[in-house]
Amino acid sequence: MTAPNVDPMVDAYDQLAVRMYDLDAHPGLTLCRSPLVAGVTAERWRALEPELPRLWTAFTHLGVLVTRARDLRGPGRPRPAAQAELTALLAKALVGLDDDGVPVPETGTPTLFCTVPELLELVQARYRGLTQFLSTVDAEAVAKTERVNALQERILRLRQPITEFGETEAWRRALALLGDVHAKVAADPLGAEVTADLESVGAVLDAEERRVSGLGAVRDGFPERLGRLHGALDELVEAERRAAAAGRTAREKTLAQGLPEPPARADELRAEITHLDRLAAGQSWERLAAGLDRVEREVVAAHDAALHHTTAAQGLLDRREELRGRLRAYEVKAARVGAAEEPAVVEVHTQVRELLSVRPCDLAAATRALARYQQVLADSERRRGSVR
Repeated sequence: MTAPNVDPMVDAYDQLAVRMYDLDAHPGLTLCRSPLVAGVTAERWRALEPELPRLWTAFTHLGVLVTRARDLRGPGRPRPAAQAELTALLAKALVGLDDDGVPVPETGTPTLFCTVPELLELVQARYRGLTQFLSTVDAEAVAKTERVNALQERILRLRQPITEFGETEAWRRALALLGDVHAKVAADPLGAEVTADLESVGAVLDAEERRVSGLGAVRDGFPERLGRLHGALDELVEAERRAAAAGRTAREKTLAQGLPEPPARADELRAEITHLDRLAAGQSWERLAAGLDRVEREVVAAHDAALHHTTAAQGLLDRREELRGRLRAYEVKAARVGAAEEPAVVEVHTQVRELLSVRPCDLAAATRALARYQQVLADSERRRGSVR
């Protein structure tokens, strides 16, 4: 009679034993046993938790039987009695189980029986089912915690510049929200829905990174921008001086209808620039950033307004010279056609010359008078042509 080969069963048991003794240290089991566990994770663990003592009971009973099989096999050929017992141990359904599939003591009342190899398969299946759940819990916790940790690392990098440039309400809310998410993941890794909250925190951190980067650029670039502002202010002073001079000349020589008072913002903006310097000295970077952009825009706008005023004033003077030039041209034409001495021509010519000579000149009236002068000349020329 050949002794049954128990080595595969013994080897399988030994491998299972190593994994079983590591089970108590499984991070998923640690999470499930936490007093803080809640939600979906707690609900599923409550349903599965009884499997753990059942697994250990079945494993302990299996260990007794495998040890007996190992002893019966011995180092050499087993005796006939030992061989018969070993054969029965492996082949016969001698292990009594209760309704939960747990071995019952000899004094108990089993509901079914199985062989030792079948008990080994039962324990292995129970182990796989339990550890699959625990590994899922651990994997969810790790994945979600890594996302939380990634945001916490960004927060750590932002703390120093945030301390320097000041906290915002959005920053404080994001910190509180991330703390809540971390607590939810620790309590219920399976049920914690964190994506929306983490994206919200991430969006705030994006905004804060842009904010502190911008304020850092304002802080570091302020001396250069301040120098450019002073240069632009000097140019504004000169532009407003030219605008005021052009306006005075235009008002002396023309009625300057529609020409507003010349802009004069240089002194006001100089005070604004001085205030910006004080903000920088006080490290009021938020206010400095807003004020610096605004003052730069206003200096440019004031410079443009001064140039526009100069152009408008010069336009009035140019219009006066244009009308004078046209009058000279009409005078030449009147002499050429022989109409210069005609009473009607002389009358209108006199009106135009007086309007263009007086200060301030009424450009609108001079333009109308010059148009009449042109018409009188044209009428005279037509009459002379019809006579010939």
